[in-house]
Amino acid sequence: MKKFISFTFGLFAGALVGCIAVSLSTPKTGEEVRENIRNSFDEIKLDYELGRQRKKEEMEEDLKRRWGE
Repeated sequence: MKKFISFTFGLFAGALVGCIAVSLSTPKTGEEVRENIRNSFDEIKLDYELGRQRKKEEMEEDLKRRWGE
């Protein structure tokens, strides 16, 4: 368990250092960076919702086949 905690702490610390380094070295303004992050998040959210809907439809079709409807 101790190794897992150490790994998790290292992962988050590395991610934080990486975010700070990128933020300080980017040629874009803060507003542009925030807009890019928002757009990326919206795309990920849309992909998730489409995938969830597709999987739901597949499962409903599978249930219909199994129950003979």
